[in-house]
Amino acid sequence: MVEWPICFVAGQAAASIVGVSIGIGLRIGTSTIIAVIEEAVTEMDIDMDVVDAVDAMDAVEGSVIGVSRADVHELLKKGIVMADGAMGTYYAKLSGDSHRPPEWANLRDPQLIRDIHRQYVQAGAQLVRTNTFSANTITLDCTRDELAEIVARGFQLAVEGVGEQALIAADIGPLPEFTAEHAEVCLERMHNEYVCIVDAFLEQGATVFVFETLSDARTLEPIWRYIKEQSPDGFILAQFAVTAEGTTRKGLSVDRLLAELQGQECLDAFGFNCGVGPAHLLRLLRQHDLSSFTVSALPNAGYPEIVHERTIFHENPQYFGELMADLAGLGVKILGGCCGTTPAHIRALTEALQTSGAAARPARQRPVRRSVQHEVVPNHFAAKLRRGEFPVAVELDPPFNSDVDAILRAARVLKDAGVNIITIADSPLARARMDSLVLAGMIRREVGMDVMPHLCCRDRNGIALKSSLLAAHAQGIRSILAVTGDPVPSGERGETKAVFNLNSIRLLELIAHMNSDVFAHDPLVVGGALNMLVPNVDACLERTRRKQEQGAQFVLSQPVFSDEAMANLELVRRYCQIPVLGGIMPLVSRRNAQFLNNEVPGIQVPEALVQRFTSQMEREEAAGIGAAIATDLIGRMRPNVDGLYIIAPFNRAQLVVDVMRRCELGAFQRPALGTYPLHRG
Repeated sequence: MVEWPICFVAGQAAASIVGVSIGIGLRIGTSTIIAVIEEAVTEMDIDMDVVDAVDAMDAVEGSVIGVSRADVHELLKKGIVMADGAMGTYYAKLSGDSHRPPEWANLRDPQLIRDIHRQYVQAGAQLVRTNTFSANTITLDCTRDELAEIVARGFQLAVEGVGEQALIAADIGPLPEFTAEHAEVCLERMHNEYVCIVDAFLEQGATVFVFETLSDARTLEPIWRYIKEQSPDGFILAQFAVTAEGTTRKGLSVDRLLAELQGQECLDAFGFNCGVGPAHLLRLLRQHDLSSFTVSALPNAGYPEIVHERTIFHENPQYFGELMADLAGLGVKILGGCCGTTPAHIRALTEALQTSGAAARPARQRPVRRSVQHEVVPNHFAAKLRRGEFPVAVELDPPFNSDVDAILRAARVLKDAGVNIITIADSPLARARMDSLVLAGMIRREVGMDVMPHLCCRDRNGIALKSSLLAAHAQGIRSILAVTGDPVPSGERGETKAVFNLNSIRLLELIAHMNSDVFAHDPLVVGGALNMLVPNVDACLERTRRKQEQGAQFVLSQPVFSDEAMANLELVRRYCQIPVLGGIMPLVSRRNAQFLNNEVPGIQVPEALVQRFTSQMEREEAAGIGAAIATDLIGRMRPNVDGLYIIAPFNRAQLVVDVMRRCELGAFQRPALGTYPLHRG
């Protein structure tokens, strides 16, 4: 036995332990020294500062000894690469802190983060992700300097916890598309944020990057190229979160992801994490041949429960390990875990792979699928618009109660008058009305005409919006108007919460993805709304262009009353080259005109039109004046639009018929000035 005084120095901090008995042979490794010292520290009840010093020596082990880290590609050649499990849920379990983002623990609780990394390596992990999944200024509400410190410390803690026993991957999650105040995060800000995060990792020497829980790759392709430019030998893994139905939050299917990602030159590997447990992911991937690609699978432990307002995952390491071994048999080359998994899950997975020999089995070949024939539902409105035949759409408001007799009668009257499609508003002004999709399906069945329900983002998250679209398609609905939705009145926000998980542009993007996958046999025709009285016309044009890029095939304008709105309408049609249906709302009284001016956003009735009504007018006389005003507006608007969008005030269908008769709209067919292709997916 040799008595050694041992001193450890980390940066400018030093701690000494004198009199520790260590048995040595001819050579002794740093990890052996550390293991003995940690045991001695426990027995001697030495201050925790000493433990931190020991960990600091562990951090510099690789650089002191000079051992280079193994390359991911080399590990893959040897067989399956084992990744670690969850950080966030496991940290919450150990710390009891489930409310604060775990990334702050890089600064406030570094020892626990080191311990978690070390536990995963001891369980068999060869690839360890940094505790930086949500490290961005939007989620953490921090400055760029604070973010850089959190990222740098997260990488350092992984190195300190792992040493040279595993590879360190810079972990980057998706950036929020909206701030806490529901403000949309623009693409430029997203790009700059990603560059800031990546640069912080590159400064620490990161060469392996894991982007995970993604819903699409749209904003990340430039970042992947940037990483390759800065670090040509860098390894990039992109992982997507899918539902049990096999699609991402934005509607991208596993089929489409595999097809698109195979062509990404900057990606070294791609795969799936979060979203579902191993059973669902196994079912989804069984349909594909994965033998030719480097695919990862890091699912959740399973499906969680909510217990006393906390998300709880079942303790199921053996179940997890067995199913993950089956995934390895499909040809998945990188395995690990996401939410709910722990070092016990990774250990069980390691043992299951050793028992099953999955890594040595040939990957299963993709089974041959049987083609399914689907009936295509005719969309007369879209066909008419495509041919340049000037369609007429009429909006009806759903009832506040469950009585649909009146609106069905109105729809029949409009059908007889030659209206091409009925649009149904989605609880306008944030006042609860009958569901627009359900009512639209009912009108389609009972009346037998095309319908276009509005679908707004105020009341539904991404899951509910997708569910609504599936239900609409199943009912034969083939036209949708995607709108953000009016805000909840301030006086009701204490009881009624707006969702706004998406806005109209993101909803259009979701529908476009679904059109290319689940609706590919018979896509939806989708339109966007157009507000003609915004202060900044250029912003309106840019927003319309973005809607068009995300899949809008036509736009419906707010009701047009003023010369300014009329001029802007012409400008949008000329600038965006998208079919425009001009908005018309026949006025019915002086009070009605004043209400629109003061209570409905996006509508402005000039005072000259308001003065054409008096408070003493009879209903019929006022309706006649309203019809005359609408007829004049249609005459002025007609050369600059591709169709009409008439809003029936108080569902007064007969007033709309009167306007159509004055304008000869039922038999009118505008000469085609050129056609606009309606993209079918």
